[in-house]
Amino acid sequence: MQLSYPYSKEIYAVLKKSQVAQWLNYMQCFVISTESSSFHTLLTELEPVAQLWLAQTMQVKDMSLQARLWEQSYSKRDGYMPCPLPYLEKLFLLNYSLSTIRTYHSLLLRFLDAHKAKVLEVIHKFSEEEINAYHRQMVQAGTYSVSFVNQSINAVKFYYQRVLLRHEVQLNQVERPEKPERLPQVLSKQDVLKILTVTENLKHRCLLQLLYAGGCE
Repeated sequence: MQLSYPYSKEIYAVLKKSQVAQWLNYMQCFVISTESSSFHTLLTELEPVAQLWLAQTMQVKDMSLQARLWEQSYSKRDGYMPCPLPYLEKLFLLNYSLSTIRTYHSLLLRFLDAHKAKVLEVIHKFSEEEINAYHRQMVQAGTYSVSFVNQSINAVKFYYQRVLLRHEVQLNQVERPEKPERLPQVLSKQDVLKILTVTENLKHRCLLQLLYAGGCE
């Protein structure tokens, strides 16, 4: 696989000494094997100077590699806890979409980071009320959407039930915020008139008029 980057003396120096990157004269670029071990090595080598991102067409099945790629941009402050690998592997094994896995990954990291003063073994023993308190703070903050809070509850619940096998942690008492009721948007007469006016096809205009007359939206 070809490595592309804006020219940088620091990156070039790292790739020149890399154990896995190779310079191809006829292509005038560095290349790397697509094996997971090569990516892991390159990530370690580039960590002081750059981040590594893969083309969207590439599929990563090594969850330990995927986690490292995602967590490159995270601030590794004191007490930082990476996402437990069994969590990602379980999601992947159950055929969750990569988009959902990434969302759950980020939400569990937020949960762990909020309790970084405690060791992971203590977090694993949290009661329902302790987990509920975390999400209650999110609701009270008023800065998170209903769907975001609900996704966080699901992500944390998956970790305790499906990975830690703490089935007694049902989280039935977790205070899930209700979605606010919204009235349906109704087009004004002026909006309807504009739509009908710009519709030149007689058949299409007739269908629109019929739908509007029938009360369909």
